Amino acid sequence: MISATKKSLSSTHYEILPIFIIDDHPVIIDGIKNWFRPSRDHIEIAGAARDIVSAEHDGIPERVKVIVLDLYLGFTDPVSNFLFLKKRYPDKPIIILSNEESNIWRQKMYDLGASAYVLKTATREEFKYVIESSALGRQIFSLSYIQNTNGRRSEEFLQDMIPENLGLTGFEKDIICQLIAGQHPKKISNETNLNISRIHQTLYRLRKRFNSDSNIQLAIEVYRHSKP
Repeated sequence: MISATKKSLSSTHYEILPIFIIDDHPVIIDGIKNWFRPSRDHIEIAGAARDIVSAEHDGIPERVKVIVLDLYLGFTDPVSNFLFLKKRYPDKPIIILSNEESNIWRQKMYDLGASAYVLKTATREEFKYVIESSALGRQIFSLSYIQNTNGRRSEEFLQDMIPENLGLTGFEKDIICQLIAGQHPKKISNETNLNISRIHQTLYRLRKRFNSDSNIQLAIEVYRHSKP
């Protein structure tokens, strides 16, 4: 899950991390600009647009490392907007920013290849970590923002969604849930105090069982079988 205590990533890999924002609400753009200072956060707002047409006309600077895209831009189609940007800028990670909490849209954008799906209610530190992680090629599914009516953490909530007929043990469910929440095996090992070799062996068996080439594909396959 996303944690405000995670070590900064951008200062290690980029002197300055330029991002580009596409959002039809000026207050959101201004809010993000006020959140991040290049000298403190190593994140720079290199440009912004109110819609896809403006972004297409003016272009996104080559030096931009991450694109932040509002899910709903006026009356346009979210999938078409995403695919346009993905086709034109295939090497730039795209973060979806939205007030929409629907798991359906999270799943769609994850399957299309979005780097992250972040709610506009996220804290500055959470958003910063997502930006930094996306720049490093990581995929943050952002289920860490979901809570059920009992206020349980997302990993516990997701475990309830995974059907029993998949035959996963509690240990296997826990590892997969943490993968979906954006954790990598080493981090899972550190947080659970389990030997990392056991985690790798478990993931290897699960990838074979679900015919997945990577841990991300494994997480997707399990989630596709999950209950909404």
